[in-house]
Amino acid sequence: MYFVQFIKMVYQHGSSEIKRVFKYLKRKGFAIEERKNGYKIVPPNCIGGDFYFTHGTESAYHSLRRDFARMYSVDVTSDTDLQTDPVYTTRTVKI
Repeated sequence: MYFVQFIKMVYQHGSSEIKRVFKYLKRKGFAIEERKNGYKIVPPNCIGGDFYFTHGTESAYHSLRRDFARMYSVDVTSDTDLQTDPVYTTRTVKI
């Protein structure tokens, strides 16, 4: 009984790295739906392409990174993209 509860807890909390990637993808316009056995990731219309299914655990990170670079030309590992995102940057205008 304890082992089953432990397994449910692992899947429930997921990976912090995957959560960071999901947050980044949502900002890029991807729709992420939670399913019974994992997650369904739908690309925005401007990118197009097929749906992507993943289980959202730590072992899915490498395949998610590789497949998103190949399928959608999106680098989910670049932290520089997070820093230069126009939503989070401010500009100083000289008047």
